[in-house]
Amino acid sequence: MTTRYFDEPYRFIPPVKSLFWARVARQMVPTLLRRSYSLARWELRGIERLKQSLDEQAGVILATNHSRFADGMLTSVVGFALDRYFYYPASYHLFKQSRLGGWYFNQIGGYSLHREGADRESLRETARILAEAERPIVLFPEGTWFRQNDRVGPLQEGVSLMVRQALKRGDRPLVIHPLSIKYWCLEDPRPGVNRWLDERETLLGWRPQRHLEFIPRLDQLTGALLGVREREWFDTPPSGGLRQRIEGLAYRILDVLELRHGMRRQEDEILGRTRRLRSVLVRRLAEGPSKIPPELRTAVRHDLDDLMFCEMLNAHSPEYLYERPTLERQAETVLRIEETLTDRELPLVPMGAVIEVGAPISARALPEAPGVGGGVKTAVDPLLALISRGLQGQLDRQLAEGPPPSWNCPKP
Repeated sequence: MTTRYFDEPYRFIPPVKSLFWARVARQMVPTLLRRSYSLARWELRGIERLKQSLDEQAGVILATNHSRFADGMLTSVVGFALDRYFYYPASYHLFKQSRLGGWYFNQIGGYSLHREGADRESLRETARILAEAERPIVLFPEGTWFRQNDRVGPLQEGVSLMVRQALKRGDRPLVIHPLSIKYWCLEDPRPGVNRWLDERETLLGWRPQRHLEFIPRLDQLTGALLGVREREWFDTPPSGGLRQRIEGLAYRILDVLELRHGMRRQEDEILGRTRRLRSVLVRRLAEGPSKIPPELRTAVRHDLDDLMFCEMLNAHSPEYLYERPTLERQAETVLRIEETLTDRELPLVPMGAVIEVGAPISARALPEAPGVGGGVKTAVDPLLALISRGLQGQLDRQLAEGPPPSWNCPKP
């Protein structure tokens, strides 16, 4: 499993201004996208909107939906088309998984962001970059890899906080461009999906259930896999539909972990509770080996793994597949289950991606709000609402239009 948490205090990793390694990476990105992520084609739309914002010397945020690990690398292609380079505030663990990988990511524009705590240094640096229009900044406002390409997840308040700080530092225009990434299967994924189902059913001791249609077959397998984890957390495995069982298991895990770590039970949705509890455990782990004995650190790590499982459960939506069982959603659902089981991406077929830069949202034109002007807190942050509406509108339109005709994608 990917290491996401470390026995050390957080230390801000600032951005590197030199473009030397970013220019080197520019030559490598197309090959990496094809070889590492099976991304064979991509198409850019709306980059003239970004060019106009850059020509006006505005501070720019590219607010991007996040459903695959390749998203960050794909956004760099937009910059290459305009001969520009971006900054990428990213979770601290991405810099710590390997010394070379973390160093290289830093050199090509990445700098650290402490997701589980108040990161004043990262916030100040982001505000400075925007106020000086040094480079566009790519942000994933969902705050995590949401794993549903056609649906924008709930946005986090970090974007608004960054914008508010940047607005205090000068009078320069500051704009946010929704940047949507929509993936399309370039080949029929069903043979690969069926092979995956065969393998997983065999591991459960079943004969491959090829007599079933795809959705009933997948639901049967998902229910069996859920049952394995339910027996770990319930004395009597619960009944009900998949949605009810998914939520029931996630809430059960959260109830147990909150009680174990002395937190008051929260009356909130799964993702919010998961993040609050994770923040507490990450801070506890970061106190270091001198303050926490090895057996307790191991227990905390196990609990963090369980919280990651809760986040994965939250990303699995049977309704998302039922309402529109496209080839892309069939493949995506299988990929999401495989990631939950093994913490890795499973390339099924070559993919194409349409990357669209949406119309700019002027931060200075927005009304007073908790994320922009420091006014009275409202139920919905207008900036987040506009970003979410822009991203979802672009994805909905692309879904209705279908893939670029020249790609000859398989028909649904």
